[in-house]
Amino acid sequence: MAAAPRKKFKYSIHLAALGVTKLTDFLTENGKNAGTEIPLRNPLNFKCRLFSKPVVLTTPSWAKVLDNHFSVNNGIKSGSAAAVILFESDNRVMACTYGHGHTMIDSEKRENDFGLLVAANSLSDTNVKLVEKANLGSIIRDATQAAGITNLQEFNVDRALSLVRKLSGNSKDTKSSLSGSSSITLTSEIEISKLDKLGELLLELYKSKDYSNSAFAIIDKIKPVTDTNVVADLDSDLLDNINSDQPDFELGAPEIEIEPIGFITISGSLKRTHYADVTLDVLLEDIGQIKTVDDLHRLKIVTHSIDGTHIIKKWTVHQGLVGSLRLNNIRYALNEGKWYAIEEQLKESANSAFKKASEGLDKTFHAWPILSRGKRGNSPTYQREEDYLIEFQNAHKNDYVLLDQVMFPVPGTAGRGIESCDLFDIKRKKLIHLKKSGRRSSVISHFLAQGMNSAKLLRSYDDTREKFFKHLSKHVDEICLEELKDSFPSEWTVEFKFADEPSKRTGDYTIPFFSRISLDETKREIEALGYKKVVVSFVRLSQQAKKQ
Repeated sequence: MAAAPRKKFKYSIHLAALGVTKLTDFLTENGKNAGTEIPLRNPLNFKCRLFSKPVVLTTPSWAKVLDNHFSVNNGIKSGSAAAVILFESDNRVMACTYGHGHTMIDSEKRENDFGLLVAANSLSDTNVKLVEKANLGSIIRDATQAAGITNLQEFNVDRALSLVRKLSGNSKDTKSSLSGSSSITLTSEIEISKLDKLGELLLELYKSKDYSNSAFAIIDKIKPVTDTNVVADLDSDLLDNINSDQPDFELGAPEIEIEPIGFITISGSLKRTHYADVTLDVLLEDIGQIKTVDDLHRLKIVTHSIDGTHIIKKWTVHQGLVGSLRLNNIRYALNEGKWYAIEEQLKESANSAFKKASEGLDKTFHAWPILSRGKRGNSPTYQREEDYLIEFQNAHKNDYVLLDQVMFPVPGTAGRGIESCDLFDIKRKKLIHLKKSGRRSSVISHFLAQGMNSAKLLRSYDDTREKFFKHLSKHVDEICLEELKDSFPSEWTVEFKFADEPSKRTGDYTIPFFSRISLDETKREIEALGYKKVVVSFVRLSQQAKKQ
């Protein structure tokens, strides 16, 4: 008779930073104050303590809506349980969380690469199910899940600014599923009574460098700054930067959250405002100037459940900031609370790509009009992009074809299709993409990606290209149309045109550093498709009224 399968237990394990020596120091202040300790039934062979937060049943907001039409009468309640086992393993403090127990853990006292490195050493690089990436230059996170187990390279992790933040797949040893980011989530036959032994195995995997001999070595491509003096100087400059008129940083969530968010609050603010989203502008409007570096760690962004019964996640403002600055002639980037030094080779490549691509101010295009200037004259409202394009094309009917919001279907792809560009320059054979720049790297990077995608699809699909030329045939004669067809794509240019103001420091028109890296990659890919070149140019914004 076959033996019954051994029972497996699911764990979510976190590792405290080296400076944490007492079990309870790994808890947040709220976890210490609101948590209740539950005693052991029988002694164990290692230090451990269990804390839980009481489940408070409340009436969710949607139940109140239902009560307007049905006799709910407070009969629908919801709540969320939270518990955490704090334990010691191999002289390190660790935590095993249950339910919403992760909210009781102080993320600033955690080794936030613990789960990622354990996963990298546990998985085969040909046995990956999900990869979550961050981009040093963007607040946008990207999680890609494969239909089945596949190679790491399939997840496109080799971009210049890619930071791998989460890995999921099947263990190469036990074949059981696991997922690692800041914590490691796995199933194991090890029981709670031997949790310290599981901790020892995980610590061994965390310290191992075996992953560096596989495709997972990509994790080490960009290394964090460890010199505390440099970090202190960078944080000081960061404070000045975000309080300036034109900060180089954005604020976003450091992790993708799959649970629906009801609202967001700012912990540490005197206000109790519920926000749908919190950007850096929203934060500064709420609290005013951020006075000290400590405030960056004290102020927290908090996401709440739809029914308002529990906190989903919270993170410090410092952890949510993304951007870059220069210190002692070196470019540094901040992402998830860590500073990274940008390689000189990458910096030079990005700056060189921009210098080659930039054509400066395009005086063919008229200044982008201001419709109103606000009560004090310093809050301008600019003309909408679509209206600016229509106005420009009306003045140049014989030279440009307006293609804004004209969609061309892509074979085998659902939806309306692609927008090839905003304007097509007939004489110079240019696919022009136009954007009023907000100087946000994530927005510009997305804009560049859209242009690259349309260039790729026009090049790849005959049917899409034929429909594009059919549309052009309404605006050009037959001889011109045939010349355009014959010259595609080798004589065609893809142009990214930004409406912006010149740099106050140099007087030059430019784009943010991270956007230059994205441009470098975009330029390489589009020109590899056979296009003549990729260029960048600028449209002047009408001048704002000077502040009084």
